[in-house]
Amino acid sequence: MTCWERCPAPNRASFTRSRPAHAADHEEFVVVRTDFAERAALLEEDPETFFVTPHYENYPGVIVRLATVRPDQLRELLTEGWRLVAPRRLVRELDQA
Repeated sequence: MTCWERCPAPNRASFTRSRPAHAADHEEFVVVRTDFAERAALLEEDPETFFVTPHYENYPGVIVRLATVRPDQLRELLTEGWRLVAPRRLVRELDQA
């Protein structure tokens, strides 16, 4: 996850403070881990909500504009992104819950 405002760091994940060049000061974004195929589909589906900057072109993730993403879609993206990096044991526990 990347935050453009001050972010708490509850674990060892790395956080970055930066803002896309075309973003307004009041906009909020989050970078969500995806695979490249999913990212391509999101970019094509809704380029106002999903985009990448040159900094993230080679990173398996997508920048999400929080003002325009549907809450259910964001929840699914965050869950799937977590599954890509979470220990298998935790993924199994979530699947069994």
